[in-house]
Amino acid sequence: MGRKKRTVQKRYLRRRKWAAVLVALVLLGIALINFVNMLVVKTVGRRNEFAVYESLGMTQSQLRHLMILEGVFHAVLMAVVLAPVTLLFAWFAMPSVVEAMGSWCAVYTFSLLPLWLVLPVILLLAIIVPLACLQFITRGSITQRMRRVE
Repeated sequence: MGRKKRTVQKRYLRRRKWAAVLVALVLLGIALINFVNMLVVKTVGRRNEFAVYESLGMTQSQLRHLMILEGVFHAVLMAVVLAPVTLLFAWFAMPSVVEAMGSWCAVYTFSLLPLWLVLPVILLLAIIVPLACLQFITRGSITQRMRRVE
């Protein structure tokens, strides 16, 4: 095999790898946007509930603490579900997918590094997003917020 042919093959494999990384990043972005949307809708939908909590004596600090705990709970629940699904998919499904491609030069390697890189981002989003929403929905007096009809 000539040098030129090897260079062309390496370039092809490099482009294919970057295409796969790009697709993975787009899917990751979609998943994170979905997660953020779920947190926003959940928090904004509880606007009246937070007004009632405050009318019963709950402080802003306690509300923030509640939102942080709920956000962390969502992140941990997501990690508990995501880690086993990722492991099972990577161990059982992906080797057969790579084999079915019929490529003699494709080697499947499994790494948990992407999962460990994404989990802190999920945890950070699970804390920041509900707090930002809470800041937005607790504007105004308690009576104004309790009267607001959705």
